[in-house]
Amino acid sequence: MNDTRLRAIGYARVSKADTKRPGREKHSIPAQVEAIKRAADYNEWTLLGIEVDNGKTGANTKRDGLQACLSLLAEGEAEMLVIARLDRLSRAVADFDTILKTADKQGWFVSVLDQKIDTSTAAGWLAASVTALVSEYERMVISERTTAALAVIKASGRQLGQPSPIPVELQRRILRLHSRGKSASAIARTLSIEGIRTPTGKDTWHHSVIVDLIRRQAAS
Repeated sequence: MNDTRLRAIGYARVSKADTKRPGREKHSIPAQVEAIKRAADYNEWTLLGIEVDNGKTGANTKRDGLQACLSLLAEGEAEMLVIARLDRLSRAVADFDTILKTADKQGWFVSVLDQKIDTSTAAGWLAASVTALVSEYERMVISERTTAALAVIKASGRQLGQPSPIPVELQRRILRLHSRGKSASAIARTLSIEGIRTPTGKDTWHHSVIVDLIRRQAAS
């Protein structure tokens, strides 16, 4: 008798910041692995394995474990990508949107357990679509805020100099945090705690670097 169950590949990630901060047990690799295994048993998926990225940032999708999952899915070896928590896949909702579009194009599904997303079902597809709409909303909010900031800067007659040396993906994350109301100082503290190095290789971010990026974006 043929096994018609969906073949799933799990993905788990923990960042350096997760290992340094107390109360982050729910983010641990064992906790994520256990959640994925329980979901596979409950949904009767055939779990092929769980790829892990230990100590890797979620600022982008260029991680060995995640790329291994995506390769299996693209080749048709697996049909479902399973993640315990959305922020383990990526901190950028736009990255999730890209993965959803890739899944739709290549014919595989995505399950994000904490968001109750399972794109193999109609309800799960709807939940994923709503999450993708949030990404578009964030981009619109950023656009509105940067346009307003541009008007202020132009009125002051200030010049912003050369483009920011901060990587593009990290720039987008900083601007998203700013659009949600976080101050430059709070964003700088967050990046420092997470162990993300500054463009000059330092461990600690200064709020002035964040302010400069926001101003440059407004003027671009």
